[in-house]
Order: sequence, then C-alpha cells, then structure tokens
Amino acid sequence: MVADETFGQVFLTDTNLERTDQALARVSIPILRFRVQDGTVAPV
Repeated sequence: MVADETFGQVFLTDTNLERTDQALARVSIPILRFRVQDGTVAPV
C-alpha cells in the first residue's frame, strides 16, 4: 500500500525502527523520519 507511492503523507508510529525501515524499503521517494520523545520532535 505505501510502496505504490500514491500517499502524500504516511504516519507510522512504532518503537522498532527496523520494522519501519522494512515497511518503507521499497519507497523510492525521499523519506523524512522524526523521533518524538518527552514532547520533543527531532529528525532521525
């Protein structure tokens, strides 16, 4: 579903970064990832 690149934004919430890497492995467009911790947002 995500790999067909028809989505403008996808929000994945997962504590396992390996699993999100696997979910997005076939996406060929740039991906921005952020970590939210204690109310602070930072790029990964």
